[in-house]
Amino acid sequence: MLNTHYYDGKIEHPLIFKYQLNEKLEKCHDLCLLNLSSQALHNLNIIISQIGTNRNYDITNNIDGDDLLTECWLYKDNDCFLIEFEYQLVDMSTGICAQGICHRLYQLLLAFQ
Repeated sequence: MLNTHYYDGKIEHPLIFKYQLNEKLEKCHDLCLLNLSSQALHNLNIIISQIGTNRNYDITNNIDGDDLLTECWLYKDNDCFLIEFEYQLVDMSTGICAQGICHRLYQLLLAFQ
């Protein structure tokens, strides 16, 4: 099992999204309406509660987890994406730090672009 911090400072071409705070909150709250496991929803709610703070911001790679989570909203109707999204949210239970949030969501979004 690879430690998520292995990627600290190693993401050279981060996806850049710039959403307004109200758009982040609206779209991310919509994600809570998805049919996700209780553990995935718990971790999703933790991330959402931190939107607008630096707690979702990966300083090692200069990536905003708020923006990544908001970008996930675009795939809410993609069943394959949702399976992997739920898996990543549950996996965050091992550590829900900014790097863990950003690395997992970044890789997930790359896989579906």
